[in-house]
Amino acid sequence: MSTFELLEKIDDMADFAKDASTAATEINLRTPVFHSLLKDQDSLYSMIEEVTQSAKALKVAIESLTRGSDPVIEAILEVRKHEKLADGIREKLMRSLYAQKFDVDLLTLLQIKEFISSLDLIADAAEDSAGTLLAIIAKAE
Repeated sequence: MSTFELLEKIDDMADFAKDASTAATEINLRTPVFHSLLKDQDSLYSMIEEVTQSAKALKVAIESLTRGSDPVIEAILEVRKHEKLADGIREKLMRSLYAQKFDVDLLTLLQIKEFISSLDLIADAAEDSAGTLLAIIAKAE
């Protein structure tokens, strides 16, 4: 693994963030189905928070490179933790969304699904980046 591969994976995060942003602008935010996904403990807000935390942990991992492998590995584990939490929230959100499929038009359902999926891809790319970073530090030691 190389620094270039790490940069490509970080670029994937940016691409998925752009996709999520685009998807969010296309959703009719006034639909009751969308509002219902904001209310529960495992809500869209929670998913966005976990995705954000995975990206922040990756930043910490990269910034820790000058301090040795232990702080980098600790931050990588945080990335993975937040990605797993985001996965669990995504599954619950998708179940909730599909449980309401008869209460929403198909276009809105697909737009919300695309938004949730794009958020998940950001966290997945953060985890992939963390894996690449781990391979880089393992190779260096």
